[in-house]
Amino acid sequence: MAELFQQIENLLNPGTGKSYHVFKGKHCFPLSPSESNKFDPDGLPSIKGDMLKSVISFIGGPDAGDISFITDIQAKTYVKKFRKKATVDHSVRFPNIPKDGLNLMR
Repeated sequence: MAELFQQIENLLNPGTGKSYHVFKGKHCFPLSPSESNKFDPDGLPSIKGDMLKSVISFIGGPDAGDISFITDIQAKTYVKKFRKKATVDHSVRFPNIPKDGLNLMR
């Protein structure tokens, strides 16, 4: 959703020089694992370059509530590798998106 809003903002405000992708990363374990990814001693891939790191930086988390619904032990262990991030005020990042649109990202 955030990626979509960023692209809409780019269309609404051309020439601002702010065109960028919100979520950066080279892979997203386990959906699109990287063949060149290094593995940690726990047998899971390193989080370096994982797109989930960008998502967490953007929306905040993961906290116990975010992790509680994950039932797969490996997935839960992997998500716990990411440091908890505070939630970002999206109205600052997307000043031209209406409040109702920002609520969709929550």
